[in-house]
Amino acid sequence: MATIIDENLFLELSEVKVASQDLTLAVDQHNFLPEDFPNAQFLLLSKSLCGLNDGSLEGARLPLEHAAVRLSEIRRRFFLHSTGAVQEDEAEFYIPSLERGDALDLRFSSLLSAISTALDAYREQARNEYQSLNTQENIEILPWFHETRCRHTKCSQWDTKD
Repeated sequence: MATIIDENLFLELSEVKVASQDLTLAVDQHNFLPEDFPNAQFLLLSKSLCGLNDGSLEGARLPLEHAAVRLSEIRRRFFLHSTGAVQEDEAEFYIPSLERGDALDLRFSSLLSAISTALDAYREQARNEYQSLNTQENIEILPWFHETRCRHTKCSQWDTKD
């Protein structure tokens, strides 16, 4: 049974979509990316995140979790902590790198934050759905089960004094 995404999760997934589109545009326009930057994989992740608000509750969790792990890994691996200014004698051999805190890194951070918030909204809705399904009314969908089990186990509810 597919559960419809509630308004809160829809809004969070819409924010993920916008952040993902912004990051994709920034990556496409960036002047320098390392040769081994996983651009194709990044584009697939981004595309998968853009359609989540059109899906179901159950379909949102895995893509969000996978994207959170993979994007964090890309950020950790390719965005270096700044070591300061390049020395004159190193300037000739300097290869530009992606650095923490630059514009592209901030877009990565923004998307990761949106994903984290969307996962929190997912967990809240999933918890509420679970709690609403486990009411006494829903537990007693099969009342004959309780009746049959109690008769065989000599439940006090079925004890009769003849």
